[in-house]
Amino acid sequence: MPMQAKWTYNSLGRKIRQLRLGSPKTSFQATALLLPAASTSRQLYRPGRQVRLGVTGRLAHHKLIRLASKGLSGTSSSASSCFSPSPNPAPAGTAAPGSGRRIMVGAHRGPEAQQAVATTVAANSGIAIHPPQSLGSGPVSPSCIYLAMAQGAVVAPDLDYTVVLDMLHKNAAANLDESQGGGVVLGLTSPVGPTASLDVVIGQLNFKRLLACARNKLWWMTPEWRTSTWALPPETQFLLAEMAAAGPYALLLPLIDGDFRCSLRPPSKKSEGANGELVLRLESGAPDVKGSRWSSALYIGASWDPYELVNRGVAAAAALSGGARPRTAKILPPSLDGFGWCTWDAFYSTVSARGLAQGLSSLEDGGISPQLLIIDDGWQMTDVDPPMRKTPAADLADKLHVEGEPRRLLEATQDEFFYESQEVMAETAAQLRPGTSAGTVMPTLANLGPQHPPYSHSHSGSADLIDMNSMDSASLAAAAAGGQQQQQKEGDSGVGISIADAVARATAASTAVAVAEPPPQQQSMAVAPRSSAALPPSAVTPVSEAATAALAIWVARASQKVAGWLMGIATAGFLIFYQWVVEPAPPNSLAVKAFAAAAKGILRPAMLSFYATASDFTRRLTSVRANGKFSHPDAGPDVDWAGVPEALGTVVAHIKRKFGVRYVYCWHGLPGYWAGVMPTDDGAAGGGAGVPGMTAHIRYASPTPGVLEIEPSMAWNPAVLAGVGVVDDPNRLYNAMHRYLHDCGVDGVKVDCQAGVGLIGTAMGGGAALSAAYQGALEGSVARHFRGNHVINCMCHSTENLYRMTATAVARASDDFYPRDPASSHPHIAACAFNSVFLGALLQPDWDMFHSKHPAARLHAAARAVSGGPVYVSDKPGEHDFALLHTLVLPDGSVLRCSQPGRPTRDCLFADVLRDGKTLLKVAGCVCVCMAAWGEAGMGVRMRA
Repeated sequence: MPMQAKWTYNSLGRKIRQLRLGSPKTSFQATALLLPAASTSRQLYRPGRQVRLGVTGRLAHHKLIRLASKGLSGTSSSASSCFSPSPNPAPAGTAAPGSGRRIMVGAHRGPEAQQAVATTVAANSGIAIHPPQSLGSGPVSPSCIYLAMAQGAVVAPDLDYTVVLDMLHKNAAANLDESQGGGVVLGLTSPVGPTASLDVVIGQLNFKRLLACARNKLWWMTPEWRTSTWALPPETQFLLAEMAAAGPYALLLPLIDGDFRCSLRPPSKKSEGANGELVLRLESGAPDVKGSRWSSALYIGASWDPYELVNRGVAAAAALSGGARPRTAKILPPSLDGFGWCTWDAFYSTVSARGLAQGLSSLEDGGISPQLLIIDDGWQMTDVDPPMRKTPAADLADKLHVEGEPRRLLEATQDEFFYESQEVMAETAAQLRPGTSAGTVMPTLANLGPQHPPYSHSHSGSADLIDMNSMDSASLAAAAAGGQQQQQKEGDSGVGISIADAVARATAASTAVAVAEPPPQQQSMAVAPRSSAALPPSAVTPVSEAATAALAIWVARASQKVAGWLMGIATAGFLIFYQWVVEPAPPNSLAVKAFAAAAKGILRPAMLSFYATASDFTRRLTSVRANGKFSHPDAGPDVDWAGVPEALGTVVAHIKRKFGVRYVYCWHGLPGYWAGVMPTDDGAAGGGAGVPGMTAHIRYASPTPGVLEIEPSMAWNPAVLAGVGVVDDPNRLYNAMHRYLHDCGVDGVKVDCQAGVGLIGTAMGGGAALSAAYQGALEGSVARHFRGNHVINCMCHSTENLYRMTATAVARASDDFYPRDPASSHPHIAACAFNSVFLGALLQPDWDMFHSKHPAARLHAAARAVSGGPVYVSDKPGEHDFALLHTLVLPDGSVLRCSQPGRPTRDCLFADVLRDGKTLLKVAGCVCVCMAAWGEAGMGVRMRA
């Protein structure tokens, strides 16, 4: 029964391939697709060659008719380019007359990629067609629109070959092995040979309105609404297109192919009639990691239902890019159903065991019993590099070779410098806009102000801190006398006592003097008036030395204070300049380029000193154990970090027993801490004082052009200037840390700064490769140590992270809640809602903590109620709105949580709810049905069964 092929035209005038299978008794006609796909050892189709198909009896392959069958005449075994485009591709997916069946291209995966596929169907042919399946999501919805390739375009055959993406790049081709569930996966061959980064105009999109989720920072993405691809934001990772007013909808998802991450961006130039052009960027993140062929670069799907389309498409994209499973296939941690309290906004990195009790006790006093406690940043043992632990005065002493007593005096009073400079910087930081690169670098100073205890610059604290305000002349005299006696005892050995050591003993000595002195009345009766003439010479000497010591220390303190104040003023001036000149400058502007060059050159020492003094972002992990602030349940923020043994297990047990907390999470960064792990290299900045058992090395980040375009300040980020301590084996790091936490009774972790690992991939095989190693190690360790999948992923909005979350089920939905900026509340909630369209297919989005006592507290409370995610606050002790909290929290500390992620309703999905001035943001979740709406006039929440 011969099968013959011929060309014909469809109703739109597109040239298509028709196959006719004929015999004296039967005949049928079907559309065939002839396309190059992934790699193969046979050349199955050559343009211009006559194709004849031989079929005997029933077709053995009921899924597809493969042109690679033995009956194909004129085939060759020579290899050919797996992505060489066909000049005359034909669409597939039409149904035989009267069959009523839909056909999709590449509906099933094969062990090898096929370079040419013909899809046929006929009800009377006896060919069985399996129902189409999508990756990891079960049967495809009836609303699915199957896509095919025809004439250099992605089309919808069931919609009379409506074009979705036209004018495909000549080097783009469909990967038929991976084109499943009705979608099409495009591969690409580099037109310029091996390269580490490639931009190509992948095609022209047919659309009316667009919803894009694009990275706006290294860590986060935000929604954008567009009616032109010229205005599409760079670093777009999710693009949902409304093709007509009531649908259909198309979805484009750039993928991760091996060591290359893809993203969408606008065309570089506006050209007449080119609205709709999309540029696909492929980059490894490392100049020495190059590629020339990518089998899976872009996923394209279509549907009448945008939510079904997103769920199906994102699941397929994740399976192709890193193996992340859909949210519906993951275990949600039970902590989601309990109300929580997080320490971050309450204490920032000054959190301590005493602070935990204060916060929980304050909530308990109002009848709120949190089931979840998140101990945020501040519990770990960290330190800056040794050169950054000294004040400028001590650094000057090194350069001038100052030794002996003057140097000891400088070191004894160095905290005066730190406190004075931070007091000035805190006042300036409080005026900086939250969320900006300057406003986020000093969260502790900006939010707690200069009243918080002096910052412990080193994890070991300062053992020589002296409160001179509490010392009077009698104390100084006693200290000096003690010093004189000690000096006499040690005179034979030639070892004297320093002024700093003498003063350090002053408090104890003055206490002893005060106890020994009689009451004033007895003094007047029993003690003769003193005079220097009446005292023996041995008693006069200590007094004169005490005066000298007091003067020296007063001068040192005054000098440190003045130096600190001047440093603070200089830093404040620098920050004001930065805020008004550098921060608002566009990427690639002269101001940005000049500042980047200065930051890496002449300003680098000053920038490193600023980061070390004012922030935590250059600190590195020195131990997987807790610091001294968790040495006992009442340990406060002023406890010596390293001088007191930690007892985190005791603290956690006390918290659970006293306050009934069921789940305790601890924060840590994906690289260990913000600047990674202290290096073990003896010659490195850390001097070899790394985490025991861990091998780490400093690697310097080099942001990709796309990251610099959206966040130019990454050019002088601490990871760029100070580097990141990268461990050789992240599995050992996470296993050691999580085992310790588990043994302490901790139930889970919040893992922050995840996208930053991709930033340092330039030195370690590329961002996609390094992120895969770290994310895989994290997922494995969490599965081993925390039953119930207790983890919150944070600062993780690069697809390098998202598509590798194979089992973890919760991730933050947007940038932080900024309590000092009430105006940021609406953008925050909108970002959470629209990002959840994308994220909700893979994870349960976490809409972040909020404050119950805040100008926008009711707005945030309603948003959390319909988010489907965790509900937790970060109130400072004593600052609560209990009336509001009781509307969210049940008496036992649990919450009523929507069973599905809250997402915008379809009528506002493509409306710019932040700028158009007329559209209400409506978010729907599902308990039965729960919907909240926000607008300029206020908000409302509606629930119905």
